[in-house]
Amino acid sequence: MGETGKMFAAPIVLTVLVDCQGKPLIAKEDPEYEKRIILETGQSHQALSSPSPLSLPSPVELLCELIHEGAFVKPNGKRFKYRCIAGAKVCMEGLIGVGKSWAGKHLKSVLLEVGMKSEFYEEEAEEHLLTLFYTNPPKYAFALQLKMYEACLRNFKLAERRDNDMTVRFIDRSLWGNEVFAAMHTHEGNISTPEWAAYKGGFKSNGPYAADFVVFLVAKVARCMERAKQKRGRKSEKDLPLEYMQNLERWYTTMMLAQIKEKASNIVPIDWNEFGTPEDILNALVKYNPDEPYEVTGDLNVAFNATEDERADMLRELMSTHALDLDSHVK
Repeated sequence: MGETGKMFAAPIVLTVLVDCQGKPLIAKEDPEYEKRIILETGQSHQALSSPSPLSLPSPVELLCELIHEGAFVKPNGKRFKYRCIAGAKVCMEGLIGVGKSWAGKHLKSVLLEVGMKSEFYEEEAEEHLLTLFYTNPPKYAFALQLKMYEACLRNFKLAERRDNDMTVRFIDRSLWGNEVFAAMHTHEGNISTPEWAAYKGGFKSNGPYAADFVVFLVAKVARCMERAKQKRGRKSEKDLPLEYMQNLERWYTTMMLAQIKEKASNIVPIDWNEFGTPEDILNALVKYNPDEPYEVTGDLNVAFNATEDERADMLRELMSTHALDLDSHVK
């Protein structure tokens, strides 16, 4: 206020940033979010003394913080475009060799380049144990799946530590995907019923598991096998049996989708028969509409666009020859 006790005519204007749906990006429980305010114009900072639902830092502190964060720099178009997925947890899914790791690494790089926070948690696999498994599945399947589950759970826990700082996190294979492998091997007789019960017990006790999106990279089995041999770099997977991969595809497009649907995660299938770009995936996430049918061709179209009852019937048929605790998968 001036000496006359009146406000200056041109007060400071505060504009709150919003996401793609117009929701404020300010969270009252996190003081860091309160700094996501743009100081635009004005001759006096006294206007900030008026009552406000936000607990703001002092005007000088706010201005210094905004300058430090680049608030007065020309906005980055891509950063603005991708802002609605800020803070999202995204699981990368698909068959062995489809290209999840490549996509996850490049997605992180693209977001970092436009000034967003991003992390990628790569799937961990012990080459020695994989070699033993492919040599003798009945002997080593349980040990391998337990090890893979523990590594994936560790990635999930690391990602959860970033839940409140707007970091976009990409996780290389979901916990639901790991469970599909274990269920398939139980069905095949490589994992015993007591071992499956122990696996399920640990799986349930460590849950629930949540993700904002599951990106499902879709490619033909032959293409995935070709990539596993030429690009994946794991000696143990150079000669994957065709029957094994075909069986895995069948389980993935039935049990996996049932699991994700049950947990109400958003599935984003993307044709990956030819490598696309990280921007293709980011654009699909930004444009995602749960009310639109999935754009998947061939036999996968049936699995992706099946009703809940149709998917349950497909799952029962898949598991019909082995007792796999159906109640945990089928409503």
